[in-house]
Amino acid sequence: MIYDWSLLNKGGAKRFIIEGVAAEFKKMIDSNSDEGVFQRFIEENAGLFFSNNIHPVHIVISKPQLGNDFIPDFLYIADNFSYGLEFHLIELETASDQEFTKKGIPSNKLITAIDQIDNWQIWLEDNKPEFKKLYPFFSDQFYDLNEILFTIIIGRRSFNYSLTKKRNKYAKNCNVIIRSYNYLLDLLINNTYSMYGSVPALTDLEMNVLANPFFNAITYSSWKKIVSKLRAVHFYANGFEKIIEERIYSNLFHQHFDTDQAGK
Repeated sequence: MIYDWSLLNKGGAKRFIIEGVAAEFKKMIDSNSDEGVFQRFIEENAGLFFSNNIHPVHIVISKPQLGNDFIPDFLYIADNFSYGLEFHLIELETASDQEFTKKGIPSNKLITAIDQIDNWQIWLEDNKPEFKKLYPFFSDQFYDLNEILFTIIIGRRSFNYSLTKKRNKYAKNCNVIIRSYNYLLDLLINNTYSMYGSVPALTDLEMNVLANPFFNAITYSSWKKIVSKLRAVHFYANGFEKIIEERIYSNLFHQHFDTDQAGK
């Protein structure tokens, strides 16, 4: 059975599902929910936040590990097709945290988050073989093609142009991306959904199942099962069966779509 995921787009018959998730997430932003609440909500709606039609994302990992030393909040994996995979490591703070003080100085929370990512980058430089075994690359060069991106989610959107400009410059100097929770809300609202994933090697039915945007984030242990025997090149085509085997879909999918033939 093939499902029409485009019904979730603006004007679609099932757009109300996205609007409901967005309204709940906005309420969390406005009510100063703590980091754990955001973590669980994003875990349960990972596909709705991060899947897209440009660089397909069909896997989001919650609490991935960098050896035994560091545990980012999320890692999502974008498919650059023959160029391999692009990894996005995410550190969550809270919506109530400030990026900068009123004097334009980076806040303690932001400095701590930057320091955390510095530690990740040092670990990655010192442990390239271990990382490439757990998170396979296409290229032989470690940072070729911007294969690893680091993002901090902190605070609410600022409408102060000078502070935003300062933030972006600070982020560039630190080799990170700094975004607000409103940015995640924008991703959710502006995402578009198509019936099929962009993996021509698969059948229409397989691409439709892969494109299901209601997937939860998987655990690190599930990721290790998926990656153990797969390559980075055409990862989603080669790993389709294992990916679907490890997937869990949100209650929204079970409530609003027939699920007889679409994973567990």
